Amino acid sequence: MFRSIQMLRALAVWLVVLHHVKQIVFSDHFSNSFMDKLAHKGAAGVDLFFIISGFIIYQSIYTKRISAAQFALNRVMRIVPAYWLFTGIVAFLAIYFNGLMFATTTNPELLIRSLLFLPTERSDIMGYIPFLTVGWTLNYEMFFYLLACLVILISRERFIVLISLVIIFSYEYLKPSLSAMPFYSNGIMLEFLLGIFIADFHKNGMLEKINPVILISLSVAAMVFIYNRPEDHDILYIGVPCAVVVACFVGLESSLKDNKITKTLIKLGDYSYSTYLCHVIVICSLLYAFKGVHNQEYIVSVLCVPLTLAVSFLSYKFIERPIGSLSKHMLKKPSPVIA
Repeated sequence: MFRSIQMLRALAVWLVVLHHVKQIVFSDHFSNSFMDKLAHKGAAGVDLFFIISGFIIYQSIYTKRISAAQFALNRVMRIVPAYWLFTGIVAFLAIYFNGLMFATTTNPELLIRSLLFLPTERSDIMGYIPFLTVGWTLNYEMFFYLLACLVILISRERFIVLISLVIIFSYEYLKPSLSAMPFYSNGIMLEFLLGIFIADFHKNGMLEKINPVILISLSVAAMVFIYNRPEDHDILYIGVPCAVVVACFVGLESSLKDNKITKTLIKLGDYSYSTYLCHVIVICSLLYAFKGVHNQEYIVSVLCVPLTLAVSFLSYKFIERPIGSLSKHMLKKPSPVIA
Protein backbone atom coordinates (compact mmCIF):
# COMPACT_ATOMS: atom_id res chain seq x y z
CA MET A 1 0.00 0.00 0.00
CA PHE A 2 1.29 3.45 -0.92
CA ARG A 3 0.72 5.76 2.04
CA SER A 4 0.95 8.74 -0.30
CA ILE A 5 -1.84 7.38 -2.50
CA GLN A 6 -4.10 6.77 0.51
CA MET A 7 -3.49 10.33 1.69
CA LEU A 8 -4.36 11.64 -1.77
CA ARG A 9 -7.54 9.57 -1.75
CA ALA A 10 -8.53 11.28 1.50
CA LEU A 11 -7.82 14.70 0.00
CA ALA A 12 -9.72 13.87 -3.20
CA VAL A 13 -12.87 12.56 -1.55
CA TRP A 14 -13.23 15.41 0.93
CA LEU A 15 -12.73 17.91 -1.88
CA VAL A 16 -15.66 16.22 -3.60
CA VAL A 17 -17.71 16.37 -0.37
CA LEU A 18 -17.01 20.11 -0.10
CA HIS A 19 -18.02 20.54 -3.74
CA HIS A 20 -21.35 18.81 -3.14
CA VAL A 21 -22.05 20.71 0.09
CA LYS A 22 -21.78 23.90 -1.95
CA GLN A 23 -23.85 22.45 -4.80
CA ILE A 24 -26.65 20.82 -2.80
CA VAL A 25 -26.82 22.71 0.50
CA PHE A 26 -25.93 26.24 -0.62
CA SER A 27 -27.47 26.10 -4.12
CA ASP A 28 -24.02 26.33 -5.69
CA HIS A 29 -22.90 29.55 -4.00
CA PHE A 30 -20.90 30.28 -0.84
CA SER A 31 -20.90 33.88 0.38
CA ASN A 32 -17.15 33.68 1.07
CA SER A 33 -15.35 34.04 -2.28
CA PHE A 34 -12.34 31.93 -1.30
CA MET A 35 -14.48 29.05 -0.02
CA ASP A 36 -16.80 29.39 -3.00
CA LYS A 37 -13.91 28.99 -5.42
CA LEU A 38 -12.29 26.20 -3.38
CA ALA A 39 -15.56 24.27 -3.21
CA HIS A 40 -16.08 24.69 -6.94
CA LYS A 41 -12.60 23.30 -7.64
CA GLY A 42 -13.39 20.40 -5.31
CA ALA A 43 -14.69 18.71 -8.45
CA ALA A 44 -11.02 18.10 -9.30
CA GLY A 45 -11.10 15.38 -6.64
CA VAL A 46 -12.71 13.18 -9.32
CA ASP A 47 -9.79 13.81 -11.66
CA LEU A 48 -7.39 12.82 -8.87
CA PHE A 49 -9.36 9.60 -8.37
CA PHE A 50 -9.15 8.66 -12.06
CA ILE A 51 -5.38 9.23 -12.14
CA ILE A 52 -4.95 7.26 -8.91
CA SER A 53 -7.05 4.45 -10.42
CA GLY A 54 -4.73 4.22 -13.43
CA PHE A 55 -1.74 4.13 -11.08
CA ILE A 56 -3.21 1.33 -8.95
CA ILE A 57 -4.27 -0.78 -11.92
CA TYR A 58 -0.76 -0.65 -13.36
CA GLN A 59 0.63 -1.69 -9.97
CA SER A 60 -1.75 -4.64 -9.68
CA ILE A 61 -0.95 -5.85 -13.19
CA TYR A 62 2.83 -5.65 -12.93
CA THR A 63 3.47 -6.20 -9.22
CA LYS A 64 0.95 -8.93 -8.41
CA ARG A 65 1.06 -10.55 -11.86
CA ILE A 66 -2.57 -11.59 -11.61
CA SER A 67 -4.48 -13.14 -14.50
CA ALA A 68 -7.21 -11.35 -16.43
CA ALA A 69 -9.86 -13.41 -14.58
CA GLN A 70 -8.35 -12.56 -11.20
CA PHE A 71 -8.10 -8.90 -12.17
CA ALA A 72 -11.78 -8.83 -13.17
CA LEU A 73 -12.87 -10.60 -9.97
CA ASN A 74 -10.82 -8.24 -7.83
CA ARG A 75 -12.27 -5.12 -9.46
CA VAL A 76 -15.86 -6.37 -9.39
CA MET A 77 -15.67 -7.25 -5.70
CA ARG A 78 -13.99 -3.95 -4.95
CA ILE A 79 -16.58 -1.79 -6.69
CA VAL A 80 -19.93 -3.56 -7.01
CA PRO A 81 -21.17 -4.61 -3.52
CA ALA A 82 -20.92 -1.21 -1.85
CA TYR A 83 -22.21 0.58 -4.95
CA TRP A 84 -25.24 -1.69 -5.19
CA LEU A 85 -25.95 -1.26 -1.48
CA PHE A 86 -25.92 2.54 -1.59
CA THR A 87 -27.85 2.59 -4.87
CA GLY A 88 -30.49 0.44 -3.13
CA ILE A 89 -30.62 2.90 -0.24
CA VAL A 90 -31.16 5.75 -2.72
CA ALA A 91 -33.94 3.79 -4.43
CA PHE A 92 -35.66 3.23 -1.07
CA LEU A 93 -35.38 6.91 -0.14
CA ALA A 94 -36.58 8.05 -3.57
CA ILE A 95 -39.67 5.83 -3.36
CA TYR A 96 -40.69 6.41 0.26
CA PHE A 97 -39.40 9.96 0.89
CA ASN A 98 -40.43 12.04 -2.08
CA GLY A 99 -38.03 14.90 -2.81
CA LEU A 100 -35.38 13.78 -0.33
CA MET A 101 -32.63 12.81 -2.78
CA PHE A 102 -30.89 15.33 -5.02
CA ALA A 103 -31.30 14.76 -8.80
CA THR A 104 -32.84 11.30 -8.35
CA THR A 105 -35.86 9.77 -10.07
CA THR A 106 -37.90 6.61 -9.44
CA ASN A 107 -37.46 5.40 -13.03
CA PRO A 108 -36.93 1.58 -12.78
CA GLU A 109 -35.10 1.44 -16.12
CA LEU A 110 -32.57 3.99 -14.87
CA LEU A 111 -32.13 1.92 -11.69
CA ILE A 112 -31.40 -1.28 -13.63
CA ARG A 113 -29.03 0.45 -16.05
CA SER A 114 -27.27 2.12 -13.12
CA LEU A 115 -26.71 -1.23 -11.40
CA LEU A 116 -25.23 -2.56 -14.65
CA PHE A 117 -22.97 0.49 -15.08
CA LEU A 118 -24.63 1.44 -18.37
CA PRO A 119 -24.52 5.21 -19.02
CA THR A 120 -28.00 6.63 -19.53
CA GLU A 121 -28.72 10.13 -20.76
CA ARG A 122 -31.35 11.68 -18.52
CA SER A 123 -34.36 13.56 -19.87
CA ASP A 124 -35.13 15.29 -16.55
CA ILE A 125 -31.62 16.71 -15.98
CA MET A 126 -28.63 17.33 -18.20
CA GLY A 127 -26.03 14.59 -18.53
CA TYR A 128 -25.49 10.87 -17.95
CA ILE A 129 -26.35 10.73 -14.24
CA PRO A 130 -27.21 7.32 -12.71
CA PHE A 131 -29.56 6.57 -9.83
CA LEU A 132 -26.84 7.27 -7.27
CA THR A 133 -25.64 10.55 -8.75
CA VAL A 134 -21.93 10.11 -7.95
CA GLY A 135 -22.01 6.78 -9.80
CA TRP A 136 -21.30 8.47 -13.14
CA THR A 137 -17.60 8.21 -12.33
CA LEU A 138 -17.93 4.47 -11.70
CA ASN A 139 -19.27 4.01 -15.23
CA TYR A 140 -15.90 5.32 -16.43
CA GLU A 141 -14.06 3.15 -13.90
CA MET A 142 -15.80 -0.04 -14.98
CA PHE A 143 -15.23 0.74 -18.65
CA PHE A 144 -11.54 1.29 -17.93
CA TYR A 145 -11.36 -2.01 -16.03
CA LEU A 146 -12.99 -3.79 -18.97
CA LEU A 147 -10.45 -2.33 -21.38
CA ALA A 148 -7.58 -3.21 -19.02
CA CYS A 149 -8.84 -6.79 -18.69
CA LEU A 150 -9.01 -7.20 -22.48
CA VAL A 151 -5.49 -5.81 -22.87
CA ILE A 152 -4.14 -8.25 -20.24
CA LEU A 153 -5.64 -11.11 -22.26
CA ILE A 154 -3.85 -9.87 -25.38
CA SER A 155 -0.43 -9.02 -23.96
CA ARG A 156 0.58 -8.04 -20.44
CA GLU A 157 4.06 -6.96 -21.54
CA ARG A 158 2.64 -4.46 -24.04
CA PHE A 159 0.02 -3.20 -21.64
CA ILE A 160 0.96 0.50 -21.73
CA VAL A 161 1.06 0.69 -25.52
CA LEU A 162 -2.15 -1.28 -26.02
CA ILE A 163 -4.21 0.42 -23.28
CA SER A 164 -3.08 3.80 -24.61
CA LEU A 165 -4.22 2.91 -28.11
CA VAL A 166 -7.55 1.51 -26.91
CA ILE A 167 -8.41 4.50 -24.72
CA ILE A 168 -7.35 7.02 -27.36
CA PHE A 169 -9.38 5.08 -29.93
CA SER A 170 -12.48 5.13 -27.73
CA TYR A 171 -11.95 8.84 -27.09
CA GLU A 172 -11.36 9.84 -30.70
CA TYR A 173 -13.18 7.43 -33.03
CA LEU A 174 -16.14 5.72 -31.36
CA LYS A 175 -17.99 8.92 -30.57
CA PRO A 176 -20.11 9.11 -33.75
CA SER A 177 -20.84 5.41 -34.12
CA LEU A 178 -22.50 4.18 -30.93
CA SER A 179 -25.12 5.89 -28.81
CA ALA A 180 -23.28 5.29 -25.51
CA MET A 181 -19.93 6.43 -26.83
CA PRO A 182 -20.32 10.19 -26.35
CA PHE A 183 -20.09 9.42 -22.62
CA TYR A 184 -16.90 7.38 -23.01
CA SER A 185 -15.32 9.74 -25.54
CA ASN A 186 -14.98 12.36 -22.82
CA GLY A 187 -11.36 13.49 -22.39
CA ILE A 188 -11.57 12.43 -18.74
CA MET A 189 -10.82 8.86 -19.94
CA LEU A 190 -7.29 10.03 -20.75
CA GLU A 191 -6.66 10.68 -17.06
CA PHE A 192 -6.42 6.93 -16.45
CA LEU A 193 -3.46 6.94 -18.85
CA LEU A 194 -1.75 9.68 -16.86
CA GLY A 195 -1.93 7.43 -13.78
CA ILE A 196 -0.49 4.52 -15.74
CA PHE A 197 2.41 6.64 -16.96
CA ILE A 198 3.13 7.85 -13.41
CA ALA A 199 3.20 4.24 -12.19
CA ASP A 200 5.66 3.33 -14.94
CA PHE A 201 7.91 6.27 -14.02
CA HIS A 202 7.78 5.09 -10.41
CA LYS A 203 8.61 1.50 -11.41
CA ASN A 204 11.69 2.76 -13.21
CA GLY A 205 12.79 4.79 -10.17
CA MET A 206 12.43 8.15 -11.88
CA LEU A 207 10.28 9.90 -9.24
CA GLU A 208 12.41 9.00 -6.20
CA LYS A 209 15.44 10.70 -7.78
CA ILE A 210 13.79 14.12 -7.59
CA ASN A 211 14.61 16.31 -4.59
CA PRO A 212 11.71 16.37 -2.08
CA VAL A 213 11.75 20.20 -1.98
CA ILE A 214 11.21 20.26 -5.75
CA LEU A 215 8.38 17.71 -5.47
CA ILE A 216 6.63 19.72 -2.75
CA SER A 217 7.06 22.95 -4.73
CA LEU A 218 5.67 21.36 -7.90
CA SER A 219 2.65 19.89 -6.10
CA VAL A 220 1.81 23.24 -4.47
CA ALA A 221 2.24 25.04 -7.81
CA ALA A 222 -0.07 22.49 -9.50
CA MET A 223 -2.74 22.97 -6.82
CA VAL A 224 -2.56 26.76 -7.15
CA PHE A 225 -2.84 26.39 -10.93
CA ILE A 226 -5.96 24.20 -10.59
CA TYR A 227 -7.51 26.65 -8.13
CA ASN A 228 -7.10 29.51 -10.59
CA ARG A 229 -8.47 27.74 -13.67
CA PRO A 230 -12.16 28.05 -14.62
CA GLU A 231 -12.35 24.63 -16.30
CA ASP A 232 -13.83 21.43 -14.79
CA HIS A 233 -12.56 17.92 -15.65
CA ASP A 234 -10.38 19.27 -18.47
CA ILE A 235 -7.56 16.89 -19.41
CA LEU A 236 -5.06 19.70 -20.07
CA TYR A 237 -5.85 22.31 -17.41
CA ILE A 238 -7.09 20.01 -14.63
CA GLY A 239 -5.96 16.47 -15.50
CA VAL A 240 -2.29 17.24 -16.13
CA PRO A 241 -1.85 19.37 -12.96
CA CYS A 242 -3.61 16.63 -10.95
CA ALA A 243 -1.16 14.14 -12.47
CA VAL A 244 1.69 16.36 -11.29
CA VAL A 245 0.23 16.26 -7.76
CA VAL A 246 -0.07 12.45 -7.83
CA ALA A 247 3.47 12.03 -9.22
CA CYS A 248 4.90 14.35 -6.56
CA PHE A 249 3.09 12.55 -3.72
CA VAL A 250 4.34 9.18 -4.97
CA GLY A 251 7.86 10.60 -5.23
CA LEU A 252 7.59 11.71 -1.59
CA GLU A 253 6.53 8.23 -0.40
CA SER A 254 9.85 7.46 1.32
CA SER A 255 9.92 10.92 2.94
CA LEU A 256 6.56 10.59 4.71
CA LYS A 257 6.77 10.60 8.49
CA ASP A 258 4.84 7.99 10.45
CA ASN A 259 2.94 10.43 12.68
CA LYS A 260 -0.67 10.95 13.79
CA ILE A 261 -1.55 13.21 10.87
CA THR A 262 -0.24 10.71 8.33
CA LYS A 263 -2.04 7.81 10.03
CA THR A 264 -5.30 9.78 10.17
CA LEU A 265 -5.12 10.70 6.48
CA ILE A 266 -4.31 7.10 5.55
CA LYS A 267 -7.33 5.91 7.53
CA LEU A 268 -9.52 8.48 5.77
CA GLY A 269 -8.07 7.19 2.51
CA ASP A 270 -9.12 3.67 3.49
CA TYR A 271 -12.69 4.92 3.92
CA SER A 272 -12.63 7.08 0.76
CA TYR A 273 -14.69 4.80 -1.51
CA SER A 274 -17.45 4.47 1.07
CA THR A 275 -17.23 8.20 1.76
CA TYR A 276 -17.65 8.91 -1.92
CA LEU A 277 -20.72 6.68 -2.20
CA CYS A 278 -22.52 7.79 0.95
CA HIS A 279 -21.89 11.51 1.38
CA VAL A 280 -24.65 12.77 -0.95
CA ILE A 281 -27.14 10.48 0.81
CA VAL A 282 -26.05 11.88 4.19
CA ILE A 283 -26.27 15.49 2.97
CA CYS A 284 -29.73 15.03 1.44
CA SER A 285 -31.05 13.16 4.50
CA LEU A 286 -29.87 15.96 6.80
CA LEU A 287 -31.48 18.60 4.58
CA TYR A 288 -34.74 16.64 4.74
CA ALA A 289 -34.51 16.20 8.52
CA PHE A 290 -33.80 19.90 9.17
CA LYS A 291 -36.19 21.29 6.57
CA GLY A 292 -37.47 24.71 7.62
CA VAL A 293 -35.06 24.99 10.56
CA HIS A 294 -33.26 28.33 11.01
CA ASN A 295 -29.66 28.21 9.70
CA GLN A 296 -30.41 24.85 8.10
CA GLU A 297 -27.47 25.15 5.70
CA TYR A 298 -24.89 25.59 8.48
CA ILE A 299 -26.35 22.83 10.64
CA VAL A 300 -26.27 20.39 7.72
CA SER A 301 -22.74 21.44 6.74
CA VAL A 302 -21.43 20.79 10.25
CA LEU A 303 -23.31 17.55 10.87
CA CYS A 304 -22.55 16.00 7.48
CA VAL A 305 -18.86 15.62 8.36
CA PRO A 306 -19.14 13.34 11.44
CA LEU A 307 -22.15 11.48 10.00
CA THR A 308 -20.39 10.84 6.69
CA LEU A 309 -17.35 9.62 8.62
CA ALA A 310 -19.54 7.31 10.72
CA VAL A 311 -21.32 5.80 7.70
CA SER A 312 -17.99 5.48 5.88
CA PHE A 313 -16.46 3.63 8.82
CA LEU A 314 -19.40 1.22 9.07
CA SER A 315 -19.41 0.60 5.33
CA TYR A 316 -15.67 0.00 5.29
CA LYS A 317 -15.74 -2.29 8.32
CA PHE A 318 -18.78 -4.40 7.43
CA ILE A 319 -18.81 -4.29 3.62
CA GLU A 320 -15.53 -3.27 2.02
CA ARG A 321 -13.07 -4.98 4.35
CA PRO A 322 -14.85 -8.37 4.64
CA ILE A 323 -15.43 -8.52 0.87
CA GLY A 324 -11.85 -7.40 0.27
CA SER A 325 -10.59 -10.22 2.50
CA LEU A 326 -12.78 -12.70 0.63
CA SER A 327 -11.43 -11.41 -2.67
CA LYS A 328 -7.82 -11.80 -1.50
CA HIS A 329 -8.59 -15.35 -0.33
CA MET A 330 -10.05 -16.22 -3.72
CA LEU A 331 -7.09 -14.67 -5.52
CA LYS A 332 -4.68 -16.87 -3.55
CA LYS A 333 -6.10 -19.95 -5.26
CA PRO A 334 -3.81 -21.24 -8.01
CA SER A 335 -4.64 -19.72 -11.37
CA PRO A 336 -2.54 -19.61 -14.52
CA VAL A 337 -1.18 -16.17 -15.40
CA ILE A 338 -2.27 -15.19 -18.88
CA ALA A 339 0.36 -13.14 -20.68
